[in-house]
Amino acid sequence: TVTARRVGYLPLTRSVTVVSGETVTLDLSISVAPLSLEQVVVTASGESRKREVGTAVAQVDVADLQGKTGSKDISQILQGNATGVTITQSTGSVGTATNIRVRGNTSINLSNMPLVYVDGARVNTNARSLGVGGAASDRFLDISPDDIESVEIVKGPAAATLYGTEAAAGVVRVTTKRGNAARSQTTLVLDGGQRWDANQYPDRAWNPLINLGAGYKDTTYYINSLKGGADMPNERSYYDPFRKGNAYKLSLGSRGGTGTFGYYMGYNLSSQEGVFSTNDQKAHNLRSNLNFEPFKNARINLSSGFTTSNTAFNYGDGESWGFVGAALLGPPMWAPINAADPTSGGAKMLTCPRALEEARKSGSSLADVTASTCIYDRTFQGANNYDRLSTMDVQQRLERFTGSATGIHTIGSWLSTRLTAGYDSYTERGFNMVPNIPLKIVDSDPNRTVTDALSRSLTLEGSSTLTYQLPMRIQTQTTVGAQWYQTQNNVTTASSIGFPPGTGTLGNGAQRD
Repeated sequence: TVTARRVGYLPLTRSVTVVSGETVTLDLSISVAPLSLEQVVVTASGESRKREVGTAVAQVDVADLQGKTGSKDISQILQGNATGVTITQSTGSVGTATNIRVRGNTSINLSNMPLVYVDGARVNTNARSLGVGGAASDRFLDISPDDIESVEIVKGPAAATLYGTEAAAGVVRVTTKRGNAARSQTTLVLDGGQRWDANQYPDRAWNPLINLGAGYKDTTYYINSLKGGADMPNERSYYDPFRKGNAYKLSLGSRGGTGTFGYYMGYNLSSQEGVFSTNDQKAHNLRSNLNFEPFKNARINLSSGFTTSNTAFNYGDGESWGFVGAALLGPPMWAPINAADPTSGGAKMLTCPRALEEARKSGSSLADVTASTCIYDRTFQGANNYDRLSTMDVQQRLERFTGSATGIHTIGSWLSTRLTAGYDSYTERGFNMVPNIPLKIVDSDPNRTVTDALSRSLTLEGSSTLTYQLPMRIQTQTTVGAQWYQTQNNVTTASSIGFPPGTGTLGNGAQRD
């Protein structure tokens, strides 16, 4: 008996008689499934038809979607393509953490992030704070979308039946591409684009009468340090810190095989620039998958992936040391503007609203008041202009390996046994630094913090499924399984404050921790 199953098609079973020593060719024509109940999904107990699974499972055909959208990461693919799944980013910067919620939040005490498995190996996707104003790194984005075949999302608390109590927030199972015995295929994908900030930021308002008191003119200045401003020699220090960030991706993949052997090899290069000059990421992904049949009724799948990346982050996207926060939180009366002397007139000169109003009230020369009053950096929170903010260095380097081995053995059509061993490990080295240079951050001593993080996860799981055919075309399945996993997380942090000019290592600091 031969049964053919494929995602999106109705299964077809045919009986064939084979005489010893002869070869028989059987042609099967399967039809598109009008309903999704016949789809094959992957769960902890192995491959099953969707209608045979007692939990709600959403399946996303990533390989098909990726060919149409060319998404840069897996979160962009899942967003809007799986019902009940919400994807949000902690900030809009490149490389920052992605929050995944399956049917919303499930707990006020425990994590609301679903568990993630890649080819049966449980992987660590916990976001870790960078200590730079709320930004966090994201290990979920280490998975290259060009290497993924499909994603199954097990929803709701019922997922705990298959994966344990930690899976109450759901489970995301990622299946990567494998060999295809039907034909060999090599794909090369190149794509690129740009990102820019299209937001319209509000003007900051300043009224001399309201802010300085009686005797000053009742007028309002509207200042926007984020989009254009007065002509001045170092204009970029005070206006418009944005840029058009380039993004490109190169993906090369090859798959093929014979009747009992298949392979997939893939390489991906991704480079992304954020809308600020301090934010970019470059990542390399290498994957090798093998599947073969060592003997009749047995199949072994080997999966391995290696990722390395280097990411530079903004410091504090939303606070006073961030590009946007520093401009919106600072007092606008110190912003550079062009204005003529209110008493003598003449050509316009570079000044600030505070000096202009002081000259108007006192009758003094605008040039003299400007020289003694205007400190243009004060228009930013903490007196840190864009050039000063861009000197802060926040980087993170990553090396990650994820591998798994799965063995499947069947006895007739009534018993199937599946064993999986998976391993996930990454090392993460991050540092943030305020250097001791003339154009440094005003309200901070020169400092450097270095963080080394190590994470290891080992997964062992096994299951056996017994299928029994009852009368009246009723079929029952009983699955018995167990899972064991072990995790190790180590984080070491060292910091140093007070560097001499021109130095920046931890050992040069006056105070070390």
